[in-house]
Amino acid sequence: MNFESEIVNGAFYQMLYFTDYVRKFNFPAKLGDLGLKDRFHVSLLKIPLENLTDEVRQKLEKVGQANNEILIKNPPKLSGKFLCVVDNNRERKIVVALVDFPSIEQWRAKIREILPNVKFAIPHTTLYTNGCAGIFLNDEEDLARMARELDPETKKTLRATWEAKS
Repeated sequence: MNFESEIVNGAFYQMLYFTDYVRKFNFPAKLGDLGLKDRFHVSLLKIPLENLTDEVRQKLEKVGQANNEILIKNPPKLSGKFLCVVDNNRERKIVVALVDFPSIEQWRAKIREILPNVKFAIPHTTLYTNGCAGIFLNDEEDLARMARELDPETKKTLRATWEAKS
């Protein structure tokens, strides 16, 4: 498990990679027209660069790294709930697994000391994509607008795969 910060598409991201954990489930390589990703992470934070000074970014990186142990002591776990997420504006379709991540609230409290009004992503990991990047789920509103129930067969396959290793 490792914590990373990076700048992608005009935004500052922080994420926790847990690829080895997700791989142990042996999810199928394909789900219809979607392919299984190679690496898996839980997005923790996304801030557009125009809203972020260099000083704040450096503070976020320090706090994130310094409090990494909070996240690792009680690491994220797949919850067993899977959703299809569609962003028609960008022609993106993905399948995500929602994540149980109790320790994230402690980490978020540390980040709020720097950015009191920051919004945090819904804990999830993208399992499958249609060749696109993931879709950042900023809040419950994004989830309600873009999430779709999976078809029964796909849901059954993913759930059985998850249950076999949980």
